[in-house]
Amino acid sequence: MAYVTGFKGSVKGDGVEVLDRATALDFAGAVTVSATGPNGATALITIPTVAGPTGPTGAASTVAGPAGPTGPTGAASTVAGPTGPTGANSTVAGPTGPTGPAMTSYTTSFTSANVSAGILTVTHNLGRQFVFPIIFDNSNKMLYPDDYTATSTSVLTVDLTTYGTITGTWNVLVH
Repeated sequence: MAYVTGFKGSVKGDGVEVLDRATALDFAGAVTVSATGPNGATALITIPTVAGPTGPTGAASTVAGPAGPTGPTGAASTVAGPTGPTGANSTVAGPTGPTGPAMTSYTTSFTSANVSAGILTVTHNLGRQFVFPIIFDNSNKMLYPDDYTATSTSVLTVDLTTYGTITGTWNVLVH
């Protein structure tokens, strides 16, 4: 039996001689050969194909093929991931800030005998010059002095001229 895949020329097989030309077509499991003889006669022969054993696997390629397309983005997750670990507590204390002035105040009572020409002199001994007075009259009403001067770290003068002659006992609070 002759197995033909495609040729042109002279072939002999199973008592048939093809002298001029022949074509072979592969159709699912069979080869059909059309042959034309020297006298112009044409023959059509179908030869069944028989699969031979599988050949050996070739060597692996070292050339990578092209990358495939990127797939679509997945749906957003509604599940939150776990909470990370808590950081370590510091055992190092920060620096101590400077000591501020002592918050002290001085309070005293006074009468018209302590006021000279509308000026009250207050000796507070707070150890700081920039203080301010709060004046209360004999009805415990807070009043605003006309003016005051921080004379030193222990003395403050308060001008009460607009209040005229003081009646009763008044108080001064120095901060």
